[in-house]
Amino acid sequence: MTGRLWRIGWRNLGRNRKRTVLTALGLGVGYFSVVFMVGWAEGVSTGLVENATSLVSGQIEIHDADYRPERSLYETIGGREGADVGEILRTIEADPSVVAAAPRVYASGLVSSGEAAGSWGPESRQEVT
Repeated sequence: MTGRLWRIGWRNLGRNRKRTVLTALGLGVGYFSVVFMVGWAEGVSTGLVENATSLVSGQIEIHDADYRPERSLYETIGGREGADVGEILRTIEADPSVVAAAPRVYASGLVSSGEAAGSWGPESRQEVT
């Protein structure tokens, strides 16, 4: 019984060759599209994680316990006097589970010149009475 159904199926595929080719082509393009989109999404996701950890802060950030809520410039490791970065790096690299360590500086700011700087400066503020 199963052999007979296979023979009927093959015969039906041969009767309308255009429809068979279009269906097979549609299935192939659909399968390729799904594989491409999944691969592309995985690549984008991996790239986002890599960029976030390599360009900005690395895999780990070390801060003073009270630094995060206050976000003060002077409440970093070492305070106003600063920290011995070399000593901190040697201590971190002494840990056998650490592959590599490097100091990083991350800062942001806004720079302008000419009339743009004057129009937003303190002298441009008006007192409200």
